[in-house]
Amino acid sequence: MTSTGNGDPVSCPYDHAEALRRFDDSPDACAELVDRFVENCPVELQELRHAIDMGDSRSAACAAHRLHDALTVLAAHPARGMARTIERMIGQGDLAAAAGHTQLLSAEMEHLGDAMRHAVTLGTA
Repeated sequence: MTSTGNGDPVSCPYDHAEALRRFDDSPDACAELVDRFVENCPVELQELRHAIDMGDSRSAACAAHRLHDALTVLAAHPARGMARTIERMIGQGDLAAAAGHTQLLSAEMEHLGDAMRHAVTLGTA
């Protein structure tokens, strides 16, 4: 947990210490991946949305899986879980539910990107 400016607790969208450990405690390597993720995340989400909108389950499942993998590496557990749920929904043929959850994932990814950019600015990513 972290705190808002007024002291209210908010959930952290990723585990910074775990992500750093995955990069052998190299802040530079972690920051580089965060930069790439923040840059590529909107593209990946758009590919997922487009595949779902087109009814292309195979492409949608691949896009959801790529997001899941990236989020796993970054220890972004809430968003990772959402991506996994979307992947399951697609696998079950429920593209309508996957589309709705993709909107939720998009909001979580925005929160995650903000938190990661903030950590990089502070030199803690």
